[in-house]
Amino acid sequence: MTPLHSRLPDTTSSTVPADQVQTELDKILHSRVFHGTKLLRRLLKFVVDQTIAGNAGSLKESTLGVDVFERGPAFDPRMDPIVRVDARRLRIKLSQYYESEGLLDPLIVEVPKGTYAPLFSLRDSSFNSVPPPVPASEDSAHRESIAVLPFVSLDSDPESQYFSDGLTEEVITALARISGLRVIGRSTTFCYGGKAQDIRRVGRELNVQTVLEGSVRRTGKRVRISARLLDATDCFYLWSEAWEWDNADTFAVQKEISDAIEKVTRETFRRTTGAAS
Repeated sequence: MTPLHSRLPDTTSSTVPADQVQTELDKILHSRVFHGTKLLRRLLKFVVDQTIAGNAGSLKESTLGVDVFERGPAFDPRMDPIVRVDARRLRIKLSQYYESEGLLDPLIVEVPKGTYAPLFSLRDSSFNSVPPPVPASEDSAHRESIAVLPFVSLDSDPESQYFSDGLTEEVITALARISGLRVIGRSTTFCYGGKAQDIRRVGRELNVQTVLEGSVRRTGKRVRISARLLDATDCFYLWSEAWEWDNADTFAVQKEISDAIEKVTRETFRRTTGAAS
């Protein structure tokens, strides 16, 4: 159960009035979070409109590739992952919206993982105020912790941005497997995407000891990825690595890179923890 669902009563898409869904959709599409995301706005509007019209069952990857992304009748989702990648980005953006501008919205629109049909849920009426932030305890402030900033795409190809966002998610998931390491969630760190960040400020705002950042450059079938782990208190490098591939499978590269980053990060924290003890 997600944090959003933990605050929702038993209200499903079929019982939420269509006009209320359209009002919420309009708020989302005109929010700051969705500003500049033309394709994501088009995708969200399409799946919501189709669901309201009773066509949720037709929302397949092949259909979206043609109707939303204009890939043409020859579109093959096995060869072109754009629908899966943008659906994942859409879920991230919706989470960001409901953690910021939409925090008190009475209705929540979600696109559950594994489907392209959205769900519409009404918040519990008792959820009518923002809970106060929980101050970090002295113990939590000294726990091993990390924030993974969105990998930066160094070229203008939209596919590179999709790849970068997917890689960031894979790295966050991989690092979460390290026992004792507190990893900041993706919906929080993705808010820092799109521009250079002051690592010390990020460390203070997220209460983390370390920050991982990186970049992706794609030239034809060649991809170069760099990553570095920095101490958030002084911006000193704890490690940095770079990898290159030719004609590699997108998902295989993301998996291999995330596993490599997990391994070197795990070893780095093992050494620093051992040195401090």
